[in-house]
Amino acid sequence: MAGEVIPCLFFKLATYLMAINTFAYSLKVWLTSISIAPISFLVFLFCTDPPNFEKDLIGSLSAIILMHLVIILLEFIFSFITWLIFWLTIYLITISSIQTKNKIWAIFIAGICLSTATGLVMSSAGFFGSDYTLLSLTAGNCVCI
Repeated sequence: MAGEVIPCLFFKLATYLMAINTFAYSLKVWLTSISIAPISFLVFLFCTDPPNFEKDLIGSLSAIILMHLVIILLEFIFSFITWLIFWLTIYLITISSIQTKNKIWAIFIAGICLSTATGLVMSSAGFFGSDYTLLSLTAGNCVCI
């Protein structure tokens, strides 16, 4: 009886710690993606259509900062459900009996697929005006993963 209790408690503790780690990891990836993807998007935007800073430097910089904050807010709103699914996916992958190397690849592929799916849903709903803009944002999210 006592020999059965210790492995059971160990399994429950290990499962609990794994759940906490998957939450922290998925949250870190999601928040990194939300904060870094707009920067990569803005860099891409400036490379394709550079702003004219000579006319109004302060106005241009404040517009860039405002655009960055708006994109972060929109990414936060639109990707919340994706993050919840990502968290569940990571948890299911970590408790599976797959080898560690394959788990890393499975989590990576799941993140790319979920980011792309979110972009496709937003594209079909007509958010962000053009598909080119949305494609740039989705690519920025995928790069962060």
